[in-house]
Amino acid sequence: MEENININQNIRNILRKKIIKIIHCDLTIGRTDADLQPLEENEINNFITNNNNNIEQTINTMIHDYEEDGELEELVNPENDWILEYLYDFVKTTV
Repeated sequence: MEENININQNIRNILRKKIIKIIHCDLTIGRTDADLQPLEENEINNFITNNNNNIEQTINTMIHDYEEDGELEELVNPENDWILEYLYDFVKTTV
């Protein structure tokens, strides 16, 4: 049981780091691709803080779905595409 909790927390940390990196890219490089001004670091941090519940919902949903399918271990090294399938349902980075 304790091993399950550790794996779950490890996956949560991995997903959160990758999600933050994706959001950061969306709000910097992604904006310049759309001919918009990239957000400043403090604006990105505020965006992440304001969307913390949505980020957690993304993580919870992914863990639930992958666990239900017996594929939770896949999230130890998730592809960005897998995260994006969930992230944009909960967090809108187009501002």
